[in-house]
This record gives sequence, structure tokens and C-alpha cells, in this order.
Amino acid sequence: AMLERARSKVAAAGVSGRVELHLGEAGALPWPDASFDMVVSLEALEFFPRPRRALAEMARTLRPGGTLLVSKYPDAWARTLPLKGLTRVHMRRTLARLGVEVQEFRTWQPGHYELTLARKQ
Repeated sequence: AMLERARSKVAAAGVSGRVELHLGEAGALPWPDASFDMVVSLEALEFFPRPRRALAEMARTLRPGGTLLVSKYPDAWARTLPLKGLTRVHMRRTLARLGVEVQEFRTWQPGHYELTLARKQ
């Protein structure tokens, strides 16, 4: 149902020829290493069965110098969800192990989400 909704939005925006939509598992992305200049995941990380695995896949498919933009729960929420939520410290450590350096955290949808902006080494 979400893909159908996305297809409708893509069509309404007039970008059908420039956008591809795929259904898949975030922990096993179907693209080769270093495929993308930018990887974006908004309001999804906490809902993946294995969020750290999904981050590893995002990092794997990102080209060196590429940008990663991921939303996450703010630290107050993340601390209450130990296997799903990542605090800023844990996000920074997790991404560093994957060769991705956090550039900054930004408030986004205050009280609900914040953005992590990072760059692959």
C-alpha cells in the first residue's frame, strides 16, 4: 500500500521517469557497494527489525565522500528503546565503525525526530 501511495505522489510530481521505487529489506539492500552519492532514510530506522544492520547496508551502498541523512528518535526517546533507538553517542560510534563520520545532528520535527547528517570517508 505504501508503494502505491508513493507511486501516486511521484506521478503527481511529474517525476516518474526519474524516480525508481523498490520494495525490499533494509538489512539486505540489492545494490552493489558504493552505488549512491546520497542515502536518505527518514522516519524508518526505528521500525527496521535490525536498525544497525540497516545502517551498515546504507553505508555499504554509499560512495566515499557521499552523504548519509538519517532521522532518529531524540536521545530521551532512544534511551527507552535500547534495541531500536540510537542516542547521538551510539549513532556516532555505529557510523564511525562503518567508515561514516557524523557531521551534525539537527532538530527536525521537535520532540519526535532529529536528523543525522554524515559523510562517508
